Amino acid sequence: FDYQELLHNSSFCLVPRGRRLGSFRFLEALQAACIPVLLSNGWELPFSEVIDWSKAAIIGDERLLLQVPSITRSVGSDRILALRQQTQFLWDAYFSSVTKIVLTTLEPLRLVSSQSYPNPCFCSAPNVLNGMTCVWIFPPD
Repeated sequence: FDYQELLHNSSFCLVPRGRRLGSFRFLEALQAACIPVLLSNGWELPFSEVIDWSKAAIIGDERLLLQVPSITRSVGSDRILALRQQTQFLWDAYFSSVTKIVLTTLEPLRLVSSQSYPNPCFCSAPNVLNGMTCVWIFPPD
């Protein structure tokens, strides 16, 4: 069987907790528009400050593993469609490139800096060649 094809043809993808803070299976599921079924107590999902994961994933307690088949069967077809569309949107908007991942990582900083500073940029120490070097988190208004 072809793993990628299997993911794309599946409505739900069981995403086991990884050894670290996350799991690459999670990103594979999002990329394939497969609804992640997350059974991992205490797992802080990426970018939870800006993403409502309840609209894109089935999240439950690790002790519910044996109930996964009945949980997924109970999800209606309209909800499955909405969850799959949201996973595809999240992949495209936040995870499909390194640039998008970096910008999403910086988003909470942008929100704080826009409230605190008139020019939201991060600056390094002045250097001899070009003075102050600034990196804008978002374009100025």
